[in-house]
Amino acid sequence: MRTFRDFWLVYCLVADLLFFCWAGIFGMKFEGSDSSLVYKIFMTLSGSVVIGYTLLQVLRRNVHMGVSAWVLLFFLPLLFAVDYFWETSVKMIDIGKLNPFVLMMVCFSYTGICSGVCIAQRGIGHYARWLDVVMLIITVSLFISILGALAGIVSVGGASYQTLAYLGGFSFCINLCMILWGDNYRRLPLFRSRHWRWLAFVLLAVQLVACLVSGGRGGFVTLAIGSMYMLWRSRHLGKTVILSALCVLAVAAVTSVDDESVLMRTLEKNSVRTFDYIDSDKESFKRKTGREGVYKTALEKFVGTGYMGEGLCQGIVSGYPHNVVLEILMQGGLLYMMVWTMVFLKLFRHIHYLNANDGAWILYPLIFYHFIMLIFSGTYLTAPLFWFVISYAYCRMDILSAAHPDGVA
Repeated sequence: MRTFRDFWLVYCLVADLLFFCWAGIFGMKFEGSDSSLVYKIFMTLSGSVVIGYTLLQVLRRNVHMGVSAWVLLFFLPLLFAVDYFWETSVKMIDIGKLNPFVLMMVCFSYTGICSGVCIAQRGIGHYARWLDVVMLIITVSLFISILGALAGIVSVGGASYQTLAYLGGFSFCINLCMILWGDNYRRLPLFRSRHWRWLAFVLLAVQLVACLVSGGRGGFVTLAIGSMYMLWRSRHLGKTVILSALCVLAVAAVTSVDDESVLMRTLEKNSVRTFDYIDSDKESFKRKTGREGVYKTALEKFVGTGYMGEGLCQGIVSGYPHNVVLEILMQGGLLYMMVWTMVFLKLFRHIHYLNANDGAWILYPLIFYHFIMLIFSGTYLTAPLFWFVISYAYCRMDILSAAHPDGVA
């Protein structure tokens, strides 16, 4: 029972991604996260299990309830509830547009918070083995998607090419992290075997090719920044050389395919899209990213409210600008940005300590995936791994501080 519980706490953090991975593996195709009823029902049910389990553990006093846990589990939802009733009553916001998003906030973000509180009790090192499983599931779906590119279909289970790119970048970072630091974790027998050590390098090549074939920019940035940072932190020269050689060979193998093949044409076309925003011409950058309109609108709303923001619920109804900094400024203005700045500064200090003293290297892929994605797309209000990292780091530090009254650096 404990094994299933541990797996489910990790699984629900990436359930939105794995839904489309499983669909791709079994040859199914869904419309996407915005329109698929099956997807919404699945996310609601999976999130409800984690939330219910967490609150039950709190009632049974099986969870260390430090200040951070109280704030994240109860105070933040209370603040949002107050803001919700105030904005819907005074500003007369259309709740028909607001309520479906609020439900997604609960299913995604609050689930991430609850998982963070639970996993912090024993430390993420006890759960790292399940990220191996997650990475393998994703990679199988990526391989099938690469085969689908032979038919000119760039997708995974019906999700967009951007999802495929982020899946490639995310799985690459998990795989690389376990190659570098996996010996420090208690992994499942398959992932401890000698054969797996070499297979893991091969899977890196699959993940890289899938990312390039997709043509998604954010996914490749996640892969590039995440791998460079982890290699720098690990200082494993031998593994770095092997990794670099393997990636070069993987790209060379793919490019050796007949120039007239569908796969080659797809790779060439989408790889150009991946990098074509890197241009010194400002107007060219705007044209190729297609974000200048939403960025400008967000800044106008921020300035138009006297730098105070238009409110969280109003910001939700207005739509997110595909950039977390602009989203925060648009919703809460300078004061809200100051609060988040302090949260992030303390968060990075906590993560640095946990990596050095609590074996939390596996946090790297989780951080790079959602934190980088939020610079290019999506909203932090429905980003489960974003909230998980915050919840885990703060709650784990509370637990370590309670265990060491003399102080934690």
